[in-house]
Formats: sequence, structure tokens, C-alpha cells
Amino acid sequence: MEYDSSESEKQLQVNPSLRYPSTSLREAKYRRVIIRIALYPIVSLILNSMTVGLDIRISIVGIDSHLGFQLLVLDLSLFGICALVYSVLALGDA
Repeated sequence: MEYDSSESEKQLQVNPSLRYPSTSLREAKYRRVIIRIALYPIVSLILNSMTVGLDIRISIVGIDSHLGFQLLVLDLSLFGICALVYSVLALGDA
């Protein structure tokens, strides 16, 4: 039995979706890419605004109590968490 290439070409003409991925698959892929790109500045805005607020509070009031020390630890922890969150976001890109 010989292979008939005209039969496969007829299938592609009848159903062009066999040749190209459907539009909905491409849209879903682009949507995921856009969301991943948009997450970086959103995460940066949230974490950096909290860090700036804590830095301003610590600069004005100082670290004169146990609460001030706890806020300083929270400020430094947020700084470290920022790098961790960026790493997790970068893993999603791979």
C-alpha cells in the first residue's frame, strides 16, 4: 500500500486547524505572558510601598521601643521577601 500525499493535503484543506494552533490557544498563551509581565511591577509597588512606609516611620520616630524594633525586623524581612518573590516569578517564566 503506497502513501497518498494528496489525501493528507485534502485533510489540511478541509480542516486548516491541523496546520496552525487555534486562536484560543494562542490567546491563552499571550494572556499568561501578559499576566506574568504585569506581576513584576505590581509586586514591586506593593512591597516597596510597605518598605518605604516603614522606613519613613523608623526615620521619624526611631527605634526606641520593642514595637520599633519589631517594625525594623518587618522592614528588613520585606526587603528579603522581595527577592524571594521575584525568584518565584522568574521560575514561572522558565
